[in-house]
Parts: sequence; structure tokens; C-alpha cells
Amino acid sequence: MRSLAVNFLVVLLTLCALAACSGNDRPKGVFSPKMMENVMHDYHLAQAMDRMNEHIDSAAVGSVATVLKKYGITQADLDSSLSYYAHHIDDLKKIYDNVNTRLTAEAEEMGIRKSQTANSFSESGDTTDIWQNVRFATISTAPLNRMTEFEIQSDTSFYQRDMFQLQAFVHFMGVPSASEKKNSVSVGMTVVYANDSIQSSARVLQASQQFIMEVRCDTLQDIKSIYGYVAVSSPTADPVIIDGIRLLKMHRRELLKPVNAPEVGETTEEEDKEEEGE
Repeated sequence: MRSLAVNFLVVLLTLCALAACSGNDRPKGVFSPKMMENVMHDYHLAQAMDRMNEHIDSAAVGSVATVLKKYGITQADLDSSLSYYAHHIDDLKKIYDNVNTRLTAEAEEMGIRKSQTANSFSESGDTTDIWQNVRFATISTAPLNRMTEFEIQSDTSFYQRDMFQLQAFVHFMGVPSASEKKNSVSVGMTVVYANDSIQSSARVLQASQQFIMEVRCDTLQDIKSIYGYVAVSSPTADPVIIDGIRLLKMHRRELLKPVNAPEVGETTEEEDKEEEGE
């Protein structure tokens, strides 16, 4: 009887040990989720501030180096952890949800007008982040995962001649050898007008970076929708992470007629009802 109890205890302890191991199966050197969250938060802030100050070529490397030094890590350490979490989407989503919550709260405290905006656009109350989806995605050469895309329909908050600014961070997980073709992704954004004419912007990225893409509506046509994508455009076996996605809508200072607003001399349904009641 005592032998049976001892055997049962051994089995129980073994199962507990296995469960503990399975709950922390990260390879040595991969950051914990909390560490990853903190590093990515500071990393994004550093690159965003460099873009804001228009010192991308010189200051960006220095600022990122400061973040790496703060945590006592190298760029290779960060890339290795990013590569690991790119294959553990649930963990990655939680990390970026937390990073986004922190960055959003900080942006609201500063005022979103402190984002990169042109002087000809409004500086108070008329800049809005209209992104509607999750703020990160992974793409690769897998047939069903080569592209992430979005489409947003306009509403009455859209004005003629608005400017739209797509912001995101792109992280290339693989480092190709000298004999391999450089990895690259294509980024595009298109504004579709009410008469089905379009206005687009596109570019190709070949290095990890924050990108900012703008489309400045230059017609008095009403806006119908906005479409955009990020797609793998060269062979690569490694995933590409897109995160910190924002889509800013900015009004010009001279507030023009919003989409679906009544023409001069027309009345709204509310005004018609008020007149009928008099």
C-alpha cells in the first residue's frame, strides 16, 4: 500500500514538472512577454520621435541603440525574440495589445495633434485615428498569408480634401545572405472618390523601419472609401511583422464641405421637421 502511494506521488510530481515546463517553453535568450512589451514600447517611441524630428538617417540608429543599451540587449537579441513570437501569434497579440494600449494613452495625454501633420492641416480637434482593425499582422510567402489589407468606408466625418496618413512599423525577421535577393514588402494606399476616380500612393520597403505614407486629397470630389495593403513582394522564408498600425484622417484648416453634407441652400431632415412644427 505504501509502495502504491509512493508511486502515485512520483507520477504526480512528474506531471507537475512537465506542466511547469510546458508553460515556459521559450528557448534560452528569448524575452519574456513582459520584457518584450517593454522593449517594443520604447523601441516604437524612439523611432516615432526620430521620424517626428526628421532625423531618420542619423538619429534613428542612435535612439534605437539607446533603447538596446537600456535593456542590455543587441539588435540580434531583439530580432531573435521577434522571430519566436512571430510563430506564437496568441502571445504576440497580447504583447501588442498592451503596447498599443500604452502608446494610445500616452498619445492622448500629449494630444494627437503632435503627430506628423502638415502645417496646412488643422492642429486642433480635427485629426483622428480611424483604424478599425487589430494593430499588428504577420505576412509571409505562405499562399494564404502573403498580404494584409484593409478597406474603410467614408462617413459624415470625412471632408473633401482631407489628408490620410498610414503609419506602421515593419520588422523583417530574416537576414538574407549576400547571394540571396533582398526581402521586400510593397505598401499601398488608395482613396476612392464618389465618381470612382482614385488617388494612390505606393512604395517598397527593404529594411525594418517605421514608414509613413500619405495621400492628400486634391479634388473637390466626395470621398467614398480608403483601401490599403502591405504585401510580400519578394521570396522569403521568414515572416514579416507589421505593428503599431495607425490611419490618421486630417482636415484642412479651411474646413470644407464634409462628405454627404447638404449643399448651400439645402436643408437637413431635422431642419425640415422644425419648419413643419412651426
